[in-house]
Amino acid sequence: MHRLSFLARASRIALAASLLGACSVYDPSLVATDAAVPDMRHPVDLGRDDLEKPPPRPTGTDTGDMDLVFALKDIHLDQGSTGWGTIGFDLDDRLTTADNLDVECLPPDESAGVELDGQRGIDNVFGDLLYPLIDAVLPTLETDFRASQTAGRGTLLTKISGWNGLDDDPHIDVVVAQSVLGTTAAAA
Repeated sequence: MHRLSFLARASRIALAASLLGACSVYDPSLVATDAAVPDMRHPVDLGRDDLEKPPPRPTGTDTGDMDLVFALKDIHLDQGSTGWGTIGFDLDDRLTTADNLDVECLPPDESAGVELDGQRGIDNVFGDLLYPLIDAVLPTLETDFRASQTAGRGTLLTKISGWNGLDDDPHIDVVVAQSVLGTTAAAA
């Protein structure tokens, strides 16, 4: 029970820290007033080819009926002081560096500076700023998380539904959940 309250506290601290450092995302000038509303579910792509972009959405047929479930083990939250810049994708079509401070928005406290991108424009504020803050407050979080998973509590589960078995499935449903009680025993 103590570990569950510890993880709940850690989650609340992480959420509060991310909200305090976030930009204000509401800008009334960006609200579309006509039917031509852009699809904002996908990253912006202004044509730069020097940035690390996610692959394009597949165009294959959606005939999937396979369901898969994975238990995620040995999760590494600490991305190190430089590793964070190699994990993820560019999401804003900008390469923000100390020499090029092109950003989508400024933090509420502009004197704090802007978040610089990783290699090839990778946007990974979790690894660069948020996890070091969490680690300063909860230095055993990663170790405690792994111990809890080994005991069968809190293991992250990923369920993929409607997969057609091919690399180019255009539509799948993904659910990420946390286990309540499990074991490390082999399936019967």
